[in-house]
Amino acid sequence: MSDSAQSPGDEAATGSSPIRALMLAAPVALLLGGGAFAVMFLDVLGLQGGESAAAVSPYAVPDTAPPVFLEIEQITLTVGAAHQPRMLRFSATLEVEEDEKSALEDVAPRIRDVLYTYLMALDPKVLESPAALVKMRAQMLRRVQLVAGPARVRDLLITEFLLS
Repeated sequence: MSDSAQSPGDEAATGSSPIRALMLAAPVALLLGGGAFAVMFLDVLGLQGGESAAAVSPYAVPDTAPPVFLEIEQITLTVGAAHQPRMLRFSATLEVEEDEKSALEDVAPRIRDVLYTYLMALDPKVLESPAALVKMRAQMLRRVQLVAGPARVRDLLITEFLLS
């Protein structure tokens, strides 16, 4: 008999069946996957460094001092086209270090100006997006940190955002 005329039963006998390969590969894959999970879960390689996730988080507030807040005056401005203007009322609070509060009160007009300029440049359609506030908050925090100086402002908290 020629090689092309082999019966299906002969293929299973030689071990080249895809089902047989799958039956051999599945337990090996499960064993390797389980082993990798165990290594990571038990931290056999010491990759986690012994610190908890809360200690590594960039949002963790240090326990040394309670947070101090500096309120920014309310900003009211007109956004949109001249034929359909809309009013935006915005106010925020800055989380700062206690010893930096008086220095930041001196540059508060500059901080207010950078926020006002940023809000004026926004497209009203962007303001209506559900995810816009998160992106805007990050952008405003970065601008405030540039004006105030590095590491002087921890966070920007939006206390009022009303578009009417």
